[in-house]
This record gives sequence, C-alpha cells and structure tokens, in this order.
Amino acid sequence: MTVPYPPTAAPRATRTSGLAIAGFVCSFLCSLLGLILSIMGRNECKRSGGTVGGEGLALAGIIISIISLVLGVLGILAAVAIPSFMDYTKRAKASEADLYLMRLERSAKRYAAENSAFPRASAPLTPATPCCAGPGHQCNDPQAWTTPEWKELDFGIDEPHRFQYAYESDGKTFTARAVGDLACDGSAVTYEIRGAIDGSGVATFSKRGPIGR
Repeated sequence: MTVPYPPTAAPRATRTSGLAIAGFVCSFLCSLLGLILSIMGRNECKRSGGTVGGEGLALAGIIISIISLVLGVLGILAAVAIPSFMDYTKRAKASEADLYLMRLERSAKRYAAENSAFPRASAPLTPATPCCAGPGHQCNDPQAWTTPEWKELDFGIDEPHRFQYAYESDGKTFTARAVGDLACDGSAVTYEIRGAIDGSGVATFSKRGPIGR
C-alpha cells in the first residue's frame, strides 16, 4: 500500500523586497525612477521562488508610476498646445482687421484717383458700441454704416465682426483704425492704416498694427 506524502508547503517570504518598497515610495516622488525600481522589485520577487515578498507593492508602484508619467506627459502637451492654440485663435480673429482695412484702402485709393483727394470727413468708431457687448461678442449692425462718411468711401460691413472701425481725413491725409478687444478682457488692440496724396496726386498707404493693448 502506497502511503501518500503530505503536500509540500510553499516557502514563506523571509523579507520584503527593498526594491519594491523603494519603487512604491518613488512612484509618488519621481515616477520614472519609481517605475524602474518597481519593475526590478517585482522581478526580484518572482525569481526568489516565494522567499522575497512585496510583489503587490511593486505592482502598485508600477501602476502609480505609469499613471503619473501619462499625466505628466499630458500636462506638458497641454502647457505647450493651449497657449499656441490661444495665440492662433487671436491671430485668426485679428485677420479680420487686416481684411477690412485693406478694403478701406482700396475704397480710399479709388476715391482719390477720381477726385484727387480723400473724402474729407471724420467718422468715429463704428458701430458705437464695443463688439464685446454684442451677441457672441460680435458687432452686427449694418445700419451703422449708412452715414455719409462711410457711404462716400463705399464701405460697410453686413456680417458679424469683432472690430470697430474709424476714419478721419482732411482730404490730403487718411487714417483708418480698427479697434477690438479680442478676448473681451478689457484689453483692446488697435490696427491702423495711413494714407497720403503726394504732389502728383497719387495715394500711398502704410499700415501699423497692433499699436496698443
């Protein structure tokens, strides 16, 4: 009769892996170092055949380190991408000023070619109310451009926009401005275009902007 042998008991851990402990602690302080130490600690536990404990601690260190690394990378990407995106958005909004100032330039140049002078007028910021006060932080008042000054320049805006526009001329010199608070934070920016008629009656223009915040 064969007598069965009693099952061999698994060896009991005699100590906890120092690498596992160090990896777990470092996972909160330096995620990359914590990940390396935790992996080394887990491997040490596996190779020991059960005599070295702390595999769970090492696994926790690996998980925490990976999460910390991912969050850190996402934070760096956000820190780089968000300001770039905000800057791009502002530039896109500011392109409106260039577009409409160029239209004003063409209108003034055409008028000067026909009359040897710019329209003698002074048109204040139009529309009168800042665009940030409008729906969607935009101006949309086609009637504001029906005054004689703007009609003589053949200029008007019939769609939502973010800048107010002003015009002033004594006939020989020309100044047009675009003023807008793109972030609606109380910090307005101004773009400007200037023109002059030389002795031969030719109109020339120069642009500046932004010239104030």
